[in-house]
Amino acid sequence: MTDPAADLFGEPALIKGEDKERYMRLFAMVEADMKPKTFLDRMMVQEQTNKIWEEQRLRSNAAALTEGAFPEALEILLRPFCDITTGTSSAIARNYYSGDSKTKEGAASFLAKCGITTAQIQAKAMQINSGGHQTIDRMINNRENSRRGLRKEFERRSAVNDNAPARVSDEPEEGTES
Repeated sequence: MTDPAADLFGEPALIKGEDKERYMRLFAMVEADMKPKTFLDRMMVQEQTNKIWEEQRLRSNAAALTEGAFPEALEILLRPFCDITTGTSSAIARNYYSGDSKTKEGAASFLAKCGITTAQIQAKAMQINSGGHQTIDRMINNRENSRRGLRKEFERRSAVNDNAPARVSDEPEEGTES
C-alpha cells in the first residue's frame, strides 16, 4: 500500500536537471529529525524539505548569476587598458573565456600585465548583478523565515500533543449504557 500523504503531496517540484534521489535523501533526513506523527506533521516535513531545497537552489543560482557575468565584468575592467594596438576589451574578454588554450593564454598574459585579478573579475560580476543578488538574498531569507516558523509551529504542536490527556472515545464502553 502506498503512503496516502506521499500520494497527496505528489512528486517533488524539481527543475530539469535536479537530482530526485538527492531530494528524497533530504526528505528522509528531515523526516527522521522531525519524526512526524500526524498528517499535518508530515505536511510540515514536506514544507521544511521544500524550503531547504529551494534555499540550496537559490544559492546555486546566485553563484551561476555571478559566473555568467564574468565576461562582461572582465570587459569593463579591461576598457581603460585597451586601444587600437591591444584590441577591444570585448575581444580580449571573449578570448580569455574561450575554450581555445592559446588565445586564453594570450588574454591571461594581458590581464596579468594590467594587474587584473580573478578576485576583481568576481567582484565586478557581483556588482553588475547586485540587484539579482539582492532579490535572491530576499528569497533565501523568506524561505529561512518560513522554515523557522514551520519549525516553531511543529514544536508547539508536538508539545501540545505530548502533554494532551488520552483521548476519550465517543463510543460507550462495553457493558454500559449511553
